[in-house]
Amino acid sequence: VLTWWLDIAPKPNGWLIEASVLWNGRELVAQIPSQTVPSFHAVQQEVPRTLRHLLDAGGAALTQARAKTPSQSDQLRTRALD
Repeated sequence: VLTWWLDIAPKPNGWLIEASVLWNGRELVAQIPSQTVPSFHAVQQEVPRTLRHLLDAGGAALTQARAKTPSQSDQLRTRALD
């Protein structure tokens, strides 16, 4: 299971944005550097970029995992031959 994690939290000096991609909720695949932005308007501007980075990192991890394991169609074909 691949998990995309985005945490936005209010802090005394602005808003903290943290994001990561994890396998099985534990193994770190990618982590976007944490950042604090001064206003919620800045959060609204930053979140689309952060999500794009998360999606790219997760997509790369899924592509690598798929290359290492047989595809579902290969598994179905194998089952049909057994």
